[in-house]
Amino acid sequence: MQDFEPFVFFFSARMKHIFTRMRFINFHGQIGARLNADQSVYVKDESNDTEHTSRLFHIVNIILLSAPRDQFDNLRHLWVDKMINILRWKTFLTTQAAELNGFTTYSTVMLAVNMSFLAVPGIVSQSQTQTATPMVIPTYISTICSVGSLVSALILLRQNRRQSSQTAEEAAAYMLEAAPSKTHMEWLAIVYSLPVSLIMWGMIAFVVALCIAVFSLNGTGMQASMSLCFALVAGMGLSPVLWRLYRRHATLGRKPRDKRLPWLRRYP
Repeated sequence: MQDFEPFVFFFSARMKHIFTRMRFINFHGQIGARLNADQSVYVKDESNDTEHTSRLFHIVNIILLSAPRDQFDNLRHLWVDKMINILRWKTFLTTQAAELNGFTTYSTVMLAVNMSFLAVPGIVSQSQTQTATPMVIPTYISTICSVGSLVSALILLRQNRRQSSQTAEEAAAYMLEAAPSKTHMEWLAIVYSLPVSLIMWGMIAFVVALCIAVFSLNGTGMQASMSLCFALVAGMGLSPVLWRLYRRHATLGRKPRDKRLPWLRRYP
């Protein structure tokens, strides 16, 4: 029985060390203690206030169809006070890998669709001057965006596979190198959003090319029926985006709700 006493003592000391360290990191017993994994315990200033982004990021976010903002929110809740929660990190990598695999499939399909569309007679001019028809330019843009989405997704997927076996210290070292400040985190979010943004722009360009091809046909009845069809499909397809913008506008105009516990609200 005496042979086990050193191991029991070591186990007890190790667990006590872990609990004490967690209490110290999370400000246990203090007014501003960390109650959630994505909650910061430090005073926010311009350098660490991740709730407000720069104007440049806002402009890029609009150009990339609001995809960087979603990635920035994920990183903001993941990288808190220069610390990484390994369970949340693993969940983030698993979700990212699934999304990237889906983007590679979408990009491949869009490439096949664009090549098939260019093979349709009348899309590409067969004259000696090789003058491009109005449908060709959006199709080329869609092809380039699809290739860009595929390449960026494959690069990020390879990086994701290397990071899947990282420890918490290695993940924190990577984030400290990739996102040491809010500005670097914004650019990291932009990089992570490139696959979905490029494939969305590729789809938009293909829809533009298809609209040009359809509305170039003669006949008032044909154009009227196709206009109605495109309007209905566009309304239904953009309804999630419009609803999200409406909810965001309603939230901005509403007084923020105090989510602190009742016994904490009496403190400033």
